[in-house]
Amino acid sequence: MYTFIVTNADAWIPDDQVTHCQFKTKSTRCECEFDWMNRRHHCRRCGNIFCKTHSSNRLPLFEKGKPDIIQWSRVCDVCCYQLVGSSLILS
Repeated sequence: MYTFIVTNADAWIPDDQVTHCQFKTKSTRCECEFDWMNRRHHCRRCGNIFCKTHSSNRLPLFEKGKPDIIQWSRVCDVCCYQLVGSSLILS
C-alpha cells in the first residue's frame, strides 16, 4: 500500500527546469517539446513532467499518513506500470 502515495507538489520537478517530456525507456525517449500547445503534466507519484501521451493514466493514490483518503490522480506511464503493470497483461 505504501507505493500508492501522492507526492507533495513542493517535491515536484519545477516547470522551468524541463523543456521536453521526461518519458524514456532503455530503447526509446519521447521527443515532445513543451510549448503553448503541448502542456506539461506532473505525475502525482514521482513528480516528474510528461506530455499528455505519457501521463494519461489515473490511479487511486493516498496521502501519506491518511490511508482513508483516496485521490484519483494523474500518473505517468512508468509509475502506472510499476504500480499495476503485472495486472495489465492480458491472457
